[in-house]
Amino acid sequence: MTPNSEKVTEKANWIKSKFLNYTYDKDFYDASMMAFGFVNDETEDVVLPLQFWISPDEVITFMMGDIMDKAILLCSLLIKLGNPSARVFVKMDDSARRVFVYHEFGSKFHVLECGKEKREFNSRDDVLQSLQFNEDTVAYEFNNQMYADLY
Repeated sequence: MTPNSEKVTEKANWIKSKFLNYTYDKDFYDASMMAFGFVNDETEDVVLPLQFWISPDEVITFMMGDIMDKAILLCSLLIKLGNPSARVFVKMDDSARRVFVYHEFGSKFHVLECGKEKREFNSRDDVLQSLQFNEDTVAYEFNNQMYADLY
């Protein structure tokens, strides 16, 4: 997670430049949707033969990455746009993996999942309850400041 890297900073500044005078309280929601649109629509999905993450700067440079790479880029952009609550969330069970980014803004929890629609929840607990954990589930979340095993 590199919200202060060169290319993430450049992309966040480009997004901010689309607003007359970017302020977090007034413009973050629209800026977050622009970041989501960039990651979701403009970067290509790839599955590499080796299991490793590429950096957010590399995703921007090559305009491609797997679902984890893209989630880390999106989370980095959201943090750079001013929201330190942004986190990558990973849930795995029965060989299926679900990865998304969520953040708190305007008394709502916003879930951004590449290739899917944005969803809003009233609380973090509501986000977690929507995921239907079972005894085979492994779940964790992280950003540039924290990591937590959840299940």
